[in-house]
Amino acid sequence: SGVTQTSAQFGWNTVSGATAYKLFINGNLKAGGVQAKSYQYSDLIANSSYQFGVAATGASGDSSISSTANYITLPNVPTGLTLGSQTDHSVSLNWSQSNGGNAAVTTFNIYREGSLIGTSSTPAYVDTTYKNTNSNYSVCAVTSAGASANSAAVSVQMIPLSISLGTLNQSTYTTIRPTFIGGSNCEIDLSSLKWAYGEQNAEYFVNQGNSFTGSFAAVQNGTYTVYVKDSSGNASVSTA
Repeated sequence: SGVTQTSAQFGWNTVSGATAYKLFINGNLKAGGVQAKSYQYSDLIANSSYQFGVAATGASGDSSISSTANYITLPNVPTGLTLGSQTDHSVSLNWSQSNGGNAAVTTFNIYREGSLIGTSSTPAYVDTTYKNTNSNYSVCAVTSAGASANSAAVSVQMIPLSISLGTLNQSTYTTIRPTFIGGSNCEIDLSSLKWAYGEQNAEYFVNQGNSFTGSFAAVQNGTYTVYVKDSSGNASVSTA
């Protein structure tokens, strides 16, 4: 047998003396005079409970409904998956779900780049394991009958890396502690951090600049530039 959202395929064994078969759904005649030993029920409602039955027809008349099977159809595929909000470390998602006959409790599996990352009992989810990368999300509905196909995907683009230095105090000794915007520390390549006196561009730091981790001492007033790369190799500079 094979049961989907809207159809069910069943087969049965040959009954000796039978010339045809009658098919029933929830006790009501669905089709008669069926010569084959299988039948596909159609126009079913998703997430609904059905009893499928078969009776043999022969020269002496009809048998009783001799074989039955009880199934719940699969849930509908979620629709309207959208991005609610995004930071460099979280993504919120929302979608819609038509529960059909509502025969079984529906939950949801959430996927990022095809891998299961979580479940939800409502049509909403916040991914707190997001790492500020270009990603595709999809969801599927799950009941005791099984899982739907995955929804259409929604794409999330990484937030570009930038640096905020804050205000440089006009003293002869200042410590600058960069705050990273658009990427949390787990995405920053800390080994790439460099600073230089004066306004510089990214190319300057390929072979020059002073390495540091977290902060550095500015020993004279003036302009300073900080350089950093994220884990994907994207470079950023900021001047104060």
